[in-house]
Amino acid sequence: MDKVKLEDFWHFLESTKSNERHFLSDRNFKFLDALYESSKSRVKIIPKGSVYYRARVNPAGVDTPYDKAEMKPVPNLQAEGRINPFNLNVLYLANRPEVCVAESRPADNESVTVAAFEILSDLRLVNLLQDRPDYYWWFNQYSPKTDEENESFTWIELNGCFSKPVTSRDSRLNYIPTQIISEYFKMKGYDGVIYHSQFDIKGLEQTVDDGLHENIALFDLDVSEAKSAKTYKVKRREIDVSLLPNTDIDYSSTIK
Repeated sequence: MDKVKLEDFWHFLESTKSNERHFLSDRNFKFLDALYESSKSRVKIIPKGSVYYRARVNPAGVDTPYDKAEMKPVPNLQAEGRINPFNLNVLYLANRPEVCVAESRPADNESVTVAAFEILSDLRLVNLLQDRPDYYWWFNQYSPKTDEENESFTWIELNGCFSKPVTSRDSRLNYIPTQIISEYFKMKGYDGVIYHSQFDIKGLEQTVDDGLHENIALFDLDVSEAKSAKTYKVKRREIDVSLLPNTDIDYSSTIK
């Protein structure tokens, strides 16, 4: 069995966005097989009875929570995401209410319904969070030295692809690689994936961000059930920016 290699991952990303879609090359199939073998040591069991959260932005002027049936994805919605292909739903949940509120992209002063979902049976999820970047990775992320580093760096990059926030400016092409990988994991019998939320979030009673931001995506909508719901009000979204050096330009001096 081939080892997971970062160069094969980059090739998979680019080729599935530009050259391949429904019929993959031998190189890409080998990459998926190697990724599956590697995933066997990256499984996290979500026990029955665990609670995760899902958010939906309320209609304008409505502060009462959605009904229970409205807190799961709508069948045949004809939408897609980084994990679900077009018109095939998955259940996106988060480990904390604040995380799922941030993932729903509400505007200032909007109300958001947050439902608590109970997991109905033990679930096996691929844990993309097991390999975490450190200082060594920051300096060597594009040049792994060993098979073990190659494997770990690939999973770190894969988690980044899954957790990258989606905006209206994103091309649908950016969904394709993670959709294929997710469907492959589904076909191999996994119940879903765990990945990082890149939003900086403080809890309701916290003054600082504690960094525990987990999203899960469940392939079967019926393995979890909404048990209760509350409404949250978004008081203020914050944007933190820094100026990049040597990027200023004086338009008044530009020759017309």
